[in-house]
Parts: sequence; structure tokens; C-alpha cells
Amino acid sequence: MRPLLLLALSATALAARPTAGPTLTPCDTCVHVKAEIALPEAITPDRFLRAVLDLHPKESARCLAQPLISHNEILGRTGSPPCMDALEITAGMMGVAPRVLISRTCLKSATPDEVVAEWTLVGEQLDGDCQFGGPYANRLAAACREGAVFTPHNHGYWVLSNEGRLVTWNAAFDPGGDVPDTLVKMGCPGAIARAVAFDRWIGPEQP
Repeated sequence: MRPLLLLALSATALAARPTAGPTLTPCDTCVHVKAEIALPEAITPDRFLRAVLDLHPKESARCLAQPLISHNEILGRTGSPPCMDALEITAGMMGVAPRVLISRTCLKSATPDEVVAEWTLVGEQLDGDCQFGGPYANRLAAACREGAVFTPHNHGYWVLSNEGRLVTWNAAFDPGGDVPDTLVKMGCPGAIARAVAFDRWIGPEQP
């Protein structure tokens, strides 16, 4: 397997170095994670966007040797700018209940130097158990009734730069409820970035 460089940096370290892409929405309760993936070969902007505007690979996204994602599904797409709405439910582990979110990932900007795709949450939890607002409220409510916890904040972006050889993944998220520090310190938040890199950009291009 060809080499892959992945660096997970703390929020303190992030503040000390310049970061391309959008500014993350302020969130006092969030975990901030950044991963920089140095690719062995340059990829095209089209190949980059096809990967980030698609479902995260379920089988290879793993945390503590366990699958991270139990269900994901594309709920809708738009074409200008290209966007994707996706439902994602994580697998429960270490006594932690599954988490559910619906994100909208869109192409934010594209220049000769970098391509930026940004994701934000779609929907919000209202007062009362399993009551939600937004276009997919029924899907969130169904997952909630089955025991999944809604993530109240999840915002981040992917950036392709360095002539197609560097991918940056930067995220701020509040998983909701209590989550053991072990799941964060063992690199679980960066598992999505690693899975996408290995599945979509390392080795032959996916059809």
C-alpha cells in the first residue's frame, strides 16, 4: 500500500497555524479535529468532488477496530452549486448510543489553487422527545425513536490544494450527550477522512 500521511491536530494546535477553507462556526461545546492527507499522486478536482459529494464508505470507516457507520443514505441532490443531503447514523460502541445527523455538503469554491466543499447540519431538535424541524424531520424522528442521539452541531469542510496532492479535512462537532474521551483520543473523529482517502484516492480510481 502506498504511503498516506494523516495528522490529527488539537484545537490549540489549529489556532497556531493558517487554515484554508471556510471559518468553522463557533461552538463552545464542540470537538475540533483537523486531518491533512498527503496523497501519493495528484487527483483532479472532479475526482475530489465525486468522493466528498457521495456517501462515506461504511465498511472501511472504523473506530477502535469497529465499524463507525451503521447506516448512510443520500436524501437529495441539487446541481448548482452541486450539493448532497445525506443521512448518517453511527454504530453504538463502548456503551455509547448511536448518533444521527443529516448533513448538506456543497461545493463552496473552486480556483486553480484549491477546491473547497463545506458541510453543515440540516434540521434541528425541538422541545420534546424526538421532535425535529427541517425538511427531513421525519427521518430524524424515526432514528431518535430507535435510540439514536441527535448531534446538535456538525460543521466542516474538505479542501483540495497543493496541485491536487493535499486534502484537508477540518471539522467542529458536538456529538450530543456524554462521549468517552477514548473515542476522541483514539482518532475516531478522523476515521471518515481516512476511509474516504483510502477508498477513493489511494489506488485505482473508483468507477
